[in-house]
Amino acid sequence: MSRRLAPWRERPSTLTYCRFFLMHMPDPVAILEKMYRWTRPGGVVAAQEFDFGSMTIEPICPSMTEFCRLFVGAFCGHGRNMRAGRQLPAQFEAANLGVPDGTRAEVKFIPLSGMAATLTGVYQGLFASAMELGIADDTRAEAFKTEVLEATADGR
Repeated sequence: MSRRLAPWRERPSTLTYCRFFLMHMPDPVAILEKMYRWTRPGGVVAAQEFDFGSMTIEPICPSMTEFCRLFVGAFCGHGRNMRAGRQLPAQFEAANLGVPDGTRAEVKFIPLSGMAATLTGVYQGLFASAMELGIADDTRAEAFKTEVLEATADGR
C-alpha cells in the first residue's frame, strides 16, 4: 500500500527523525535525502536502526535457535536489511549528509527470562508471514513456546 502526502513547504522542520524505518526501505539513501530536504539549515537529521546481523545467543539453546531461524528467514524473505544499523554512516555519506557526528553503538546482554515475552510476541507476530514463506509450522511454534516458558522458569 502506498499513499501520496501533500507537499510540504520547503524545509519546515528543525529535526527529522526515523527509528527502525530505514531497514524496511528498498532505498534508504533516498529516504535520508528526503529527510534532509525537510530539515531547516542548522537542523538535525537523525536515524536509529538495529543491527540484527550481530544478534547472537550464548549459550546456544533450542528456543533461541528456532527464534533466530524464523526471524532471519522472515526478515530476509521480505527483503529487509539485517545490517541497517552498521550501514548508517555510509548511507548518510551517500545522501550527501556527511559522516554522522553523533554515532552511538550499544550492546545489550539480556537473560532469556528478561526477553521471553518480547521474543514470544515477535515470533507470533512473524508467524503468519513465515508460514507464507514456507518456513514456519505449528509444531515448531508450539515447541518454541514451550521451550521459552521452561527455560524462563528454570533460569536457563
